[in-house]
Amino acid sequence: QSITHDLNEFKKLYEAHKDEIKLIFLCLPNNPLGECLDASEVTKFIKGVDEDCLVVIDAAYNEFASFKDSKKHLEPCELIKEFDNVLYLGTFSKLYGLGGLRIGYGIANANIINAFYKLRAPFNVSNLALKAAVAAIDDDEFTKKTLENNFSQMQLYKEFAKKHNIKIIDSYTNFI
Repeated sequence: QSITHDLNEFKKLYEAHKDEIKLIFLCLPNNPLGECLDASEVTKFIKGVDEDCLVVIDAAYNEFASFKDSKKHLEPCELIKEFDNVLYLGTFSKLYGLGGLRIGYGIANANIINAFYKLRAPFNVSNLALKAAVAAIDDDEFTKKTLENNFSQMQLYKEFAKKHNIKIIDSYTNFI
């Protein structure tokens, strides 16, 4: 079983209140439900959003969704090229296991980045966190093994749950 969002309902809600809405948050995949829209659906939705409304994409679990289904893969640089009102957020906490280092990233056009830069804390990220993030993002073998292990263990749990009549909600993340 899985739970999905009705994108048409989102569009109706936005259209009904778009004069008041200046920020939209999309969690892809969604936490805690674990469902994920296809990248083409995301692009189509953003095209219908006014340019003065910031669309923030929380992609903390997107590597998991992309591994499970390539249609879920978001290309942040392509989104930023196409839309001036998108801020793509990623983290090194989930897939890369660097939660304790508190490091993530944002990708957006220069105007959005400059606005956030003015709001940042004076002590941003440690050198240790930066070096760990660079090493992690360059380690494709670790990334692949982590994703494979996560989904193989998840499959074992699904089989266990089915055998014991435990209902679960399927997920595009590293949790069910």
